[in-house]
Amino acid sequence: MEKSQPCDCCESALIYNNEYPEYINIKATNDELIKRCNAGKMHVIRGDCPLEMMLSLLEADTVYTIVQFLHCNVCGKTIFWGLCIRGDPIFKIVERYEVEQWRWTDKSKYWIK
Repeated sequence: MEKSQPCDCCESALIYNNEYPEYINIKATNDELIKRCNAGKMHVIRGDCPLEMMLSLLEADTVYTIVQFLHCNVCGKTIFWGLCIRGDPIFKIVERYEVEQWRWTDKSKYWIK
């Protein structure tokens, strides 16, 4: 992937805790992504569940990973947002083709309604 200019929209959605070492603040980051999607600045390309359900599904401890691929309508980048019950969250810029290469499984039976 070639180096591109930073984006004030999608890249600023990544929020860290105010601690050392820095860790991704999962709730704040997820809230920022929801805000940007609701404002039309980003949209979900594909995900395991609605963005609003990610934290409750993570807390339910019923699936190992929960992922979202989002598109930034401002800069065109694709963002991977992934949570894991036994690992660190991942927020990174990826290539669009990675959405179709992801090994998707139906997780709707685990959704918290």
